[in-house]
Order: sequence, then C-alpha cells, then structure tokens
Amino acid sequence: MTLDNKMTSYHKRVSLGLNRFPEVLICNGEFYKVDAFLDKYDAKYYAVRSIDIVGYKSKIKILKESVALEVVNHNNFSLSVSSHNYDDALLLIGDVKIDYDDNVWLLASTDEYPKISKNNPDYNLSTTVFDKKLNNVRGFDSLFSYIVEHGLVNVIVEFAVYDEPVGICNEKVIVFEIRTDY
Repeated sequence: MTLDNKMTSYHKRVSLGLNRFPEVLICNGEFYKVDAFLDKYDAKYYAVRSIDIVGYKSKIKILKESVALEVVNHNNFSLSVSSHNYDDALLLIGDVKIDYDDNVWLLASTDEYPKISKNNPDYNLSTTVFDKKLNNVRGFDSLFSYIVEHGLVNVIVEFAVYDEPVGICNEKVIVFEIRTDY
C-alpha cells in the first residue's frame, strides 16, 4: 500500500489503532461536527488542517474560542486536539524511518513545533539501530519500541514522544502521519 497523502495516512493510522490526538474529518461544510468535537474533547488548543493551509500555514495552536472563526472558510478539513496542549511533556518530535536492514533515518528536535525540526533539527541522523549515538536521543528507545510493536518498519513516521502518556491510546508516542512516499 502506498501512503502518500494525509487522507490515506489518516485511515491507515485509525485501522492500525495507532496513538494519535483526537481528530475529526469534516467534509462538505459539516460544521455541526465542530461543536460536537469541541464538546467531547475539551482542550485549550486545537489544530485545523486543510488542503488550503499546509505546511507553515497550518493552524496548529488555535484557542478553543477561535476555532469557529478559523474553520468558516474551509469546506474539507480536519480538526484535532493540538499537540501544544502537551508542550511541557515533549521529549522529541520529527520524522523517522527504520528499514528492514536496521538503517535509521531520524530528523527530529526537542522543540514543540514539528516543522521547525525539519529546518533546524537537533538530530539529523542517517545511521543504524546499533549506533550508540541513538542512546543520547531522549525518547528514541520508546519510539523504536513503538515502531517495531506496531509494524511501522520501512514507513516514514511523523511522531512525537512525551514523558507521560497522551492521546487516545494513552501512550507516550503519538503518530501524526505515516507515509511510504513524500
């Protein structure tokens, strides 16, 4: 299966039971789902992602009272609890791929905003699982175990590792997206 867009990634993450923050897909102006979601998942910050707002333009730290204003101009978007609600517990955030030959590609940071990790990462490693440098990456052991346990070998995983359980599965690793291609 090719995972090369957010929609296939979303459905695959759900079908695999991967840990993620609560999220709802809203299509064709189903705005009634917004209030129901906000009532069910009360948080300080939310994220809105749409085809119209990708990359740095994504709105990933919206106060609850501002969500309605942010979504009004979008027909198809996702609404989720924002990772920014857990900034104090963040250990590591970024992208990783571990292949069947034990190679590791890791692009990650210890800051709270995932896109920053791609521009100015704390870690930009192309190595193997046996490299002792990985012992110095806080949270990598949890991430590695999660990838192996959930069969995510040979898949690019956009992740965050926390020092406390978070998300719908109450685990320390969150999977934002999985891809086989960019």
